[in-house]
This record gives sequence, C-alpha cells and structure tokens, in this order.
Amino acid sequence: MKTRTKRIQLLLWILPLVAAAGLLAYHAKTSAAQKGPSTSYYTHGRIYTNDPEHPWAQAMAVSEGRITCIGKMDHVLTDCGGGQEGVDTLNLRGQFVMPGFNDAHVHLGMAAADELAVPLMGVSSPDVSSSVRHAWQIGR
Repeated sequence: MKTRTKRIQLLLWILPLVAAAGLLAYHAKTSAAQKGPSTSYYTHGRIYTNDPEHPWAQAMAVSEGRITCIGKMDHVLTDCGGGQEGVDTLNLRGQFVMPGFNDAHVHLGMAAADELAVPLMGVSSPDVSSSVRHAWQIGR
C-alpha cells in the first residue's frame, strides 16, 4: 500500500510540471508564429543592383533571405518600413554591397582531375570493379 501511495504522490508532483512544460512549449510556438518573418534593413551603403536603369542603391530590405525592397534611403525607410521603431537595421557606412554575388570560380587543375576520375558516387561495393572496368573500356 505504501508503494502505491508513493507512486500517486510522485505522479501528482510530476503531472503539473509536465503540464507547465507543455504550456510553455505551446506559448513559444504560437509566439514565434505570430511574430512572422523578420526583415533586416541595410542602410547608407553603396549597393550595386545590376539594373542598367538604376545601377546603384543606398538601402535595401531583406526578408527570409530575399531582397524585398531596394532603392534610395527615403524610399526604403518610409515605403518599406525601415523607419519603424525597433526594426533590425545595419548601417553599412558607405561600404560596397553586391547582393547575390557568388564566387563560382574553378581551379583548372582540380577540374581536370575531376574529369579524369572514375565516378563512383552512388555505386555499391560489388559494383565498383565493374564500374572501373567500364570506365577503362570507354577511355575515362
């Protein structure tokens, strides 16, 4: 009888903790969902747009990894919400920014080595010898 009473007491002690943890997790999830996507504003920069008509901008807004607004300071601050209180703003201090620029260069020696290699990606162990034999036959 004592073990049963201890189990009930333990359950009565743990149950409120589990319920509180569940409520906290639910509150955190709903708060994050209500907050929505955050937007970062980059201001006072030299931003290259790659647009022949408007090649340079002073500010831009980025939301979820995408540029949502770009142009002159007054446009981004007034029309795109950058002038609101408490927004995430980064002063670029005249620094150059080239959005979407990716350095996709290739080292010639490594590219040639890749072309001379036997492609074994996705090949299981028993198939390795037949893949190498086939590559040898086709001259690769």
